[in-house]
Amino acid sequence: MQHVLKAGTRWATAALVLAVLTGCAGTHSLQAEVSTHPQWPAGIPTGTPAYQWERLPSLRSGPQATEQDALEAAADAVLAQAGWRLDPAQPQWTLSIEGQNLRTARPPPSNVHIGIGIGIGIGVGHGRIQLGSLWPEPSPPLDRAQVVVLIRPKGPGPIAYETRASREAWGPPSTEQWRALVQAALRDFPLSRAQQNTVTIDLAPKDKTTP
Repeated sequence: MQHVLKAGTRWATAALVLAVLTGCAGTHSLQAEVSTHPQWPAGIPTGTPAYQWERLPSLRSGPQATEQDALEAAADAVLAQAGWRLDPAQPQWTLSIEGQNLRTARPPPSNVHIGIGIGIGIGVGHGRIQLGSLWPEPSPPLDRAQVVVLIRPKGPGPIAYETRASREAWGPPSTEQWRALVQAALRDFPLSRAQQNTVTIDLAPKDKTTP
């Protein structure tokens, strides 16, 4: 009976692992924690505000520049819907956007973990010889990705709008998920008051299999 119970436990554990993996595969959206702090100097800009992008020197060349192009393009699409236009020749506002990903190693598995065991047992009298193995679930690092958007008047002046969106997951975000973070950060742009909330962004079908 003891042997039967252990076998049943293994099957239950395997079913639990399969359920977790299936849940990841069915994820169709990205949830982001968004924090926005507007301080418009004279109220929310009206008309069709013109803006330019500003980059740090480290983001102007190499692979970082390509990644920056993608972030800015995603923001341009959202800003256009809010009535803003990109005009580097005669900008009224200067914008910057940065994507950050902080990777934290997960602690080593403890003595209690989820796994699938395979054992072969031979019992003689009250003794038993058992050969078996147990593979713990892999422990990928935890990635905390964040997008930060800052807006200030062209020329000297304090920052007028700050918004950031972040998410935590096992593994770095895909290109589509970076775009979703940009959309989350600018979901209610332009706001007139500070707010913090959780924003859900639907992902493209090709990215739906990413947990």
